[in-house]
Amino acid sequence: MRMAVVKTLAYADIFDYPLTLTEINKYLIGFSLKGKKTHRSLITNIKKIPQIKESDGYYFFSGREKIVRERKRKLIESRKKMRIARRIARLLFYLPTIKMIAVTGNLALYNADISDDIDFLIVTQSNRIWLTRFLCVVLLKLLGVNRTPNTPTVSDKICLNMFIDENNLTLPRTEQDLYSAHEIIQAKPILEKAGYKNILQRSNPWVKKFLPNALVIPSESRYTSGEVEGSPRLYRGNLTSVFFNFLEYCANKFQLFYMRSRRTTEVIRDGFLRFHPHDARKRILKSYKNNLNKYRFL
Repeated sequence: MRMAVVKTLAYADIFDYPLTLTEINKYLIGFSLKGKKTHRSLITNIKKIPQIKESDGYYFFSGREKIVRERKRKLIESRKKMRIARRIARLLFYLPTIKMIAVTGNLALYNADISDDIDFLIVTQSNRIWLTRFLCVVLLKLLGVNRTPNTPTVSDKICLNMFIDENNLTLPRTEQDLYSAHEIIQAKPILEKAGYKNILQRSNPWVKKFLPNALVIPSESRYTSGEVEGSPRLYRGNLTSVFFNFLEYCANKFQLFYMRSRRTTEVIRDGFLRFHPHDARKRILKSYKNNLNKYRFL
């Protein structure tokens, strides 16, 4: 268990994010906690590692005391950004092809800095992923909040980071790693057709390999169809007509043509699109490996 604790704090340390005991329990990497004594056992193992310190209920590596203050400061900034995210999400959610809008990345943990953008994960209706993305980009451009690779100042801009088709909720095998496991677990729904966060997690059981204590969901969603409280209500008719299939086809061809000479680290699969101006996955996993080497003496 001690090595699992070190791994967990080493990953969180990349983001200057000290963890509470409850969070260590939840995000414990590769070690399943079972039984009533797990909480006490976790505390006992942490106390056996002298290089792990505690302040105000947060745990971190020795010499990293400042990240406790940083987390508290970022909490204030994140609340401001979350208000912006909710406002934009409510507008996008009028699109009848959207099933869920969630924030990911630092903001999902209320750990965003003032200069950070806002990452959205969007679950779409089946066979409407390209049409949905096209409409979202147009709306964000009209609002002046769309982030692009050339955006000079990204603070409070919306990054349409990931789109997932409701029939392809299982992430591709090449995406199934510790980084994506955290993204799936930490994704914070702003608006959703009830139960889609549960459905997304249930569709990715591989997450338990990395975060065995975080994936705790019912075998079937306990929710019924409908929007969460406070979501905009718009008639969602049957969008499987030939007309909408044609629009999806056009949106697909147009966007692929537009991106042809601009492709960098984007991931494009059937029912799965991941866009980000800078691919954080490799950078974060490399930093995690470096942290493990740094703290391996623990």
